[in-house]
Amino acid sequence: FPVTIFSLLDLMLPYPLDGFSLLRLLKSNPSTHMIPVIIISGMSGEDKITQGLELGANDFLVKPIK
Repeated sequence: FPVTIFSLLDLMLPYPLDGFSLLRLLKSNPSTHMIPVIIISGMSGEDKITQGLELGANDFLVKPIK
């Protein structure tokens, strides 16, 4: 089976799932909870960054990345 080393996640995903929902699913599943997640998003508000990190993201990068 392929091994996932890490996941890059955008918060803007097609309905009905958003990035926070997917992050919750990844972190609540025993098979995927240890996979490091890096959020890359144009949503740059402090509240979004804090929420992502509190949900278990390892880092939050704001687009555009320079």
